[in-house]
Order: sequence, then C-alpha cells, then structure tokens
Amino acid sequence: THGSINSRRLLEKVRGGDIVLLHDGCDRDVRFQRHTAVALPSILDSLVQAGWQLATVSELLDGANSNECPAV
Repeated sequence: THGSINSRRLLEKVRGGDIVLLHDGCDRDVRFQRHTAVALPSILDSLVQAGWQLATVSELLDGANSNECPAV
C-alpha cells in the first residue's frame, strides 16, 4: 500500500540526527489521507527495535540549552 511503501523508504533512509516530519492527510484524495497516522505505530516500533532513541523537538531544543546530548 501507499503507506507501507513510504514507511519502508523512511526506515531505509533515516540516519542519526535526522528530524522526521510526517503529515497526516493534506492530500485532497481521501484514499491517501490518514496513511501516516495508521503507519506511525509501526514506524515508531521499527525505529525503537533498530536501537533508535526517539525525542520530541522540544526535547532536542532543551538538550541544546544544556551540556547533555539529547536523545535522537
């Protein structure tokens, strides 16, 4: 499906330090809306299983203001 193709491509291309921005339905074609929302749990599970640490943008910005390295 459209969502699984994009999920697979994201998981193949993600690198340390990347910020991943996802959209959930800006497409006017209703068939493609919500693919991101549906795929998100699987994407997050796959990233964690691959050893990635996930952080919000707020956490990254807070880490930039301290001596600690933020999780990526």
